[in-house]
Amino acid sequence: GLERTVMARIGRVGDGNGPREWLESLPPITRTWFLASLLTTCLVSFGILSPFRVLWIWPMVWEKFELWRLVTPFAFFGGFSFPFLINMYLLVQYSRNYEVSPYNTGGGGGTADYAWMLVLGMGLLLVMSTLMGVPAPSQGLTYMVLYVWSRRNPTAGTV
Repeated sequence: GLERTVMARIGRVGDGNGPREWLESLPPITRTWFLASLLTTCLVSFGILSPFRVLWIWPMVWEKFELWRLVTPFAFFGGFSFPFLINMYLLVQYSRNYEVSPYNTGGGGGTADYAWMLVLGMGLLLVMSTLMGVPAPSQGLTYMVLYVWSRRNPTAGTV
């Protein structure tokens, strides 16, 4: 009766709907971005890595050749907090949705077109971050993906 219906909806431990299956269900770029963001936040929050090693500081790239700074600012959303959770939700939700159905730019398909869009967006955000003094443009990249996804799907509701 009712108990069987409730248990069917909830599922049981070991039913195959765990974190690993969820993570493996994400498209490759979304999964990589999410894991990089989670790892960076853990390392910074636990004091293993200084936030100043991952932030966008143009003189460090130009003078000390710290090339990782071209990528790491997009994987750092600050410490563990409610805004961090919101950013992770937006990243996973809209990055996944857009990666499986991006604009076809002739770049070879879904993931390749999405990767090219992210590279262009990251480049533009780094230039703007340098001019405006913003050391962590990660939220801007997430909002860019949300904006492009919403333009691609104008009738879809946001969650």
